[in-house]
Amino acid sequence: MLTRQKGCSVPESAVPTRAMRLGVAGPVGTGKSSLIAMICRQLSDSLSLAVVTNDIYTDEDARFLKAAGVLDPERTRSASGRWRPEPARIPPSAMTSR
Repeated sequence: MLTRQKGCSVPESAVPTRAMRLGVAGPVGTGKSSLIAMICRQLSDSLSLAVVTNDIYTDEDARFLKAAGVLDPERTRSASGRWRPEPARIPPSAMTSR
């Protein structure tokens, strides 16, 4: 059986009963944010959605999604500045020129 809402068909068995996470990865400029915006537009009327962008250096992706108006701005978050990786710790002795 399919659940239909505004042209979007989701199999009833695919409608999660608990939180589901979807990760989208790829090189810069390949359309990840545009894909997420399209997914949000198609499914936001039939599913409860939120987005956490994982660019740890900027909040550009979150700002793009908020500007696109695909979700309530309160349901879009950026990981920018929260989970920065530890800088590489290279001992001075390893940095000698050869």
